[in-house]
Amino acid sequence: MITVTTQTRLMNLVARYATAEHGFSIYERSFLIAVAGRANHTHTGNDAWRCWPSIEQLCRDSCMGKTKIHETISLLAGKQVLEYEQGKKGVSNKYKVNVEAFGKIVGQQFRYGKVSCPSKGIDDFDEPLPF
Repeated sequence: MITVTTQTRLMNLVARYATAEHGFSIYERSFLIAVAGRANHTHTGNDAWRCWPSIEQLCRDSCMGKTKIHETISLLAGKQVLEYEQGKKGVSNKYKVNVEAFGKIVGQQFRYGKVSCPSKGIDDFDEPLPF
């Protein structure tokens, strides 16, 4: 079981496992990295690990156009790897990487754990990754 406790750890897991070998396109990988990089791990409750970037910001972060962003959101939501809640007019959408579903697809067990502040360096891994 790999526990995600920092934003950096979430980004590292997505970058390492969202590969073609596991059935992810480069667009899905880029989008998940963009969302992971904006995930707010300091919130508690229902907003923990969520982010609220605009479509334009996601375009900049992932190097994709709006049409491809919308297609990728649909694909990832269909795989249940992305929790997506469309905002009302003038309110940003909510996004969250579903690490449990992501883990099932890539043959690993991931979960969100108690949030910690990085103190061990850039990776902040408590247990080694299985590779």
